[in-house]
Amino acid sequence: MIKRRDRIVIAALELLDQGGVSNVTTRNLASKQNISEPALYRQFDNKYEIFVAMIEELSSYDEQIMNTISEHEMKGLEAIIYYVKRYSELYQSYSELTSILYSMDLYFYDHKTKKMIKEILQVRDDFLKNQLNKYPIKECSLLPSELALSINELLFVEVYRWKLRDMSYSLTESVVKKTMSLMR
Repeated sequence: MIKRRDRIVIAALELLDQGGVSNVTTRNLASKQNISEPALYRQFDNKYEIFVAMIEELSSYDEQIMNTISEHEMKGLEAIIYYVKRYSELYQSYSELTSILYSMDLYFYDHKTKKMIKEILQVRDDFLKNQLNKYPIKECSLLPSELALSINELLFVEVYRWKLRDMSYSLTESVVKKTMSLMR
C-alpha cells in the first residue's frame, strides 16, 4: 500500500504535468487526494517541501540504474545502452516525472531546488564520464566527457520532443537509435 505522503507526491507530479507549477496548490492537491488541506500539512510543513519531495522522487531512480550497471560490471556500449534504455523506459512509464526537469519555475528561482537539480544532472554526467573513462568506446571519436554530456543532453532533448509530440511514439526506441548514431 502506498503511503499518504507518497500519494501526495504522485498527485503533485500529476498536477505539475497537467498545468505547471501554478497548478500545484494545496487546494488542488487536497481535492485530487480527496483529503482536507490540513491533512496535507500533517505530511508536509509547506508547499515548498512538496516541491523538494518531487525532486527527490526524480533522483530516487538514479541510484538503482547506476548500481545495476556497476554490480553487473557492464562496460562501454552495454552500459551506455542500458543507461539510456532504463531512463527512457522510466520516463515513458512515469511521464509525469519528466515535468520536473522542464518546469524551470520549480527550481530556477529557488537556490535549494536549483542546487538539487544541478546535483542530479552532475551525478548523471559524472557517472557516465567515469564509466567511459574506464571503458572507452573505441569506435567513438568523442572524448569520454564529451560523450557523457552528449548522451545526457540527447536524452533530455528526446524526452522533451516526445512530450511535445504527445508521447505518440516509443521514447525508448528513439533514444537508443539516436544514441547509437551519436557514437558512430
